[in-house]
Amino acid sequence: MDYITSVFLLLLILIAVMLTFHRKKILLVIQAIFSQRYFFLLTREGKIFSERFYILSLSIVFLSFSLFCYTLIDYFFPASLFLPSPFFLFVFSMIFIVANFVLHLLFFHFFFYLFDYQKDSYYFNLYQFFFLIVNSLIFFPVLLSYYYIPLKIILPIYFSIFLFFYFFIHLKIFTLKTTEINLFYFFIYFCTFEILPYLIIVKWVKLLI
Repeated sequence: MDYITSVFLLLLILIAVMLTFHRKKILLVIQAIFSQRYFFLLTREGKIFSERFYILSLSIVFLSFSLFCYTLIDYFFPASLFLPSPFFLFVFSMIFIVANFVLHLLFFHFFFYLFDYQKDSYYFNLYQFFFLIVNSLIFFPVLLSYYYIPLKIILPIYFSIFLFFYFFIHLKIFTLKTTEINLFYFFIYFCTFEILPYLIIVKWVKLLI
């Protein structure tokens, strides 16, 4: 059994556990992405970041996004899979995703502290995390189709959709509360913390190849 199959099996087990014990909350998370009423309903239920649901969701997010990142490199830069090995590249993808998640939390707090919006930072972090959870669940059938049908065209199609909603969700995060953040601040944040780092990574991968 190769490591890609092992990752899929582990993801399947984690998703099955989540749907078994947290089905209601998952449905609320999906609805919260599109409805502020459901979003604030979830926030009133308790501190999600301190529950077992958060740990389980975070495990699924890290595994799904790591596999998605690895697959994107496989699709757009296939030569890099031989430098030095595909498994090493998957491990690198996992390290990158975890580090990216931690740095985003730090940048988020720094940005909102800098512009005096720290009182709302909990809501922004929560909304972004809901977006990550929903996409992690979508990645599973998309990546299964890519590897085992194989339906290669599904990856660039969904990647384009993902980029559109990535921008849309971040814009919605910054207009989540009644006191809206200045859109100029939003573009500063988005260009600095959401676009520039990934452009640097893409440039680095191209140089590595």
